[in-house]
Amino acid sequence: MTTETHIYGEWPSPIDGADVARKQVGLAFPVINAAGVWWQESRPQEDGRVAVVRQGPDGVKRDLLPMPWNARTRVHEYGGKSYLPLPDGFVFANFADQRLYRCAGSGVPEPLTPAPDGETADRFADFVVSPDGDEVWCVRERHSAGRDGAGGRITRAIVAVPLDGSGAGDPAAIRILVSGSDFYAYPAPSPDGTRLAWICWDHPQMPWDGTELRVAALNGGGPVSDKHEQQLIMGCATESVLAPVWRDDRSLYVISDRSGWWNLYVADLLPSPGAVPAGGGVRQPAVAAGAEPVRGARRRPPRRGLRHRRDPAGRARPGQRPADRPGPALPGIRLRRVRGRPRPSPLSRADGPCRRP
Repeated sequence: MTTETHIYGEWPSPIDGADVARKQVGLAFPVINAAGVWWQESRPQEDGRVAVVRQGPDGVKRDLLPMPWNARTRVHEYGGKSYLPLPDGFVFANFADQRLYRCAGSGVPEPLTPAPDGETADRFADFVVSPDGDEVWCVRERHSAGRDGAGGRITRAIVAVPLDGSGAGDPAAIRILVSGSDFYAYPAPSPDGTRLAWICWDHPQMPWDGTELRVAALNGGGPVSDKHEQQLIMGCATESVLAPVWRDDRSLYVISDRSGWWNLYVADLLPSPGAVPAGGGVRQPAVAAGAEPVRGARRRPPRRGLRHRRDPAGRARPGQRPADRPGPALPGIRLRRVRGRPRPSPLSRADGPCRRP
């Protein structure tokens, strides 16, 4: 028997990094509609590209985006959901040029946005269909080159991209809906199509530190850049709110950490902004903006809150068995017992748009 001596960590192995990575296929951002179950799938064996896959009612999985197309967006550099199912196909952001494309049936993808040039390059993410079905509303991140290619500027806005492809040759066909903040996420038109909700924040905030939920009326005019035309519903520099989903025409579900825990709230528009706790909490922050932590929970919030107990200093300890008695109530929120467990009363209202110190 021959013995070989090697430096620690540098001995030969029949298993290399490619073998390990090849098995790590990633599934993300499922969508369920009449056509079946959709998701985006990262594939190391295909040079890391992201495919769009659908499983139909017959149970058969079909790749809808062949190589070399790569459905991956770089907005905010976090990426995130990069496709949107449509009744006759889907829209996706292509990684190579960051343009939006529409793929109908088994046809070749057609561009919806202009190609990047030496002056500007656009990225797109967080897609929703407009109320009339003629546009895709999304976040646009514009990279503009400075003089002599130096000192470039990055701006973001919520824009409307026509689905007829007119924006590919005419950038003016892409309408700006909302502008004025440094970052945007989660554009959400109301069910009746009269309002638009979104999440925004400014430098130097990070989305898990402080964001704002804002709503503005859609009157067919120019972009809503004046914050006096926007209603601040929840959030501030010390409260992070994420993932708004319309409950009806006058209220939304939204995640907030105003209590020190991430919880689901109901936020009303009229007569004055306010938030009503809607039920359960989660044990960790919602992931980076764009990851859509509650997009699947469309209408029915969870009924039970986070189960925890407190240490001798009064701090909550997640993941433990429920305590015999609840912790201190939040300002403006009554606690009542339901089936023996304390939870915020759905009739109580948080006082003001920002409650976290």
